[in-house]
Order: sequence, then C-alpha cells, then structure tokens
Amino acid sequence: MKKGKIYVVGIGPGNMDDITVRAYRVLKNVDVIAGYMTYTDLVKDEFAEKEFYVSGMKKEVARCEQVLEIAKSGKDVALISSGDAGIYGMAGIMIEIAQKEGYEVEVVPGVTSSVAGAAVVGAPLM
Repeated sequence: MKKGKIYVVGIGPGNMDDITVRAYRVLKNVDVIAGYMTYTDLVKDEFAEKEFYVSGMKKEVARCEQVLEIAKSGKDVALISSGDAGIYGMAGIMIEIAQKEGYEVEVVPGVTSSVAGAAVVGAPLM
C-alpha cells in the first residue's frame, strides 16, 4: 500500500487572498484537509471537493494522531494552522508524532498575522 504524505500548512491570517501560492497548491493536491474547525471553515468553500477531518479545541495531539492514521491509509493529508504552522501552530506536535512512526512531514510556511496586520495598518516590521 502507498504511504500517504503529511503536510503541515500555514493558511495565513484568515482569508484566501493572503494564502501563499505553495500552500494553495498543497491544499489543492492533497486528499484530506485536517484541522481545528475554525480553520477548516476558512478553506472549506475554496476546497469543497476535499475530504475534511475536523476537530475541536484542545484536541491537538489527537488531531495529529488521526492525521498520521489517514496518511497510513495511503492518503495525502494537509494539517492546517492559521498564520504560519511553525509559529504557535501544529508543526512541532505533528513532526514529533510522525517521527515516532518513521514518517516525514513537510512544513509549508504561511503569512503570519503579525506581518499581515502590520501591512494593513501601514507599519511594516523593520
């Protein structure tokens, strides 16, 4: 059986206009998009043809364990976080859980809310 790939994808500050091209491509090409319900709600309309795995707050470890199970079934799966998944996001937990099972994780960076907010108010971080 094919081993599915795991991506952890930062979807940016909350709108499709600020998602990176790379993040968009990954979400377009995976079989399953997984995440906290507030974040999956942000992308559901754009990726309506996808299968979604959604869970609530305080379920981060269980969510990552389920993403690993989805990948083991042969499906490519993207675990999404708002902003950048490596900054107070899901990247660390997912990598830790996946490595125990010999899975690699590709982290796809996103636009952080601090950068997006600075741009909106005309106060670049410099």
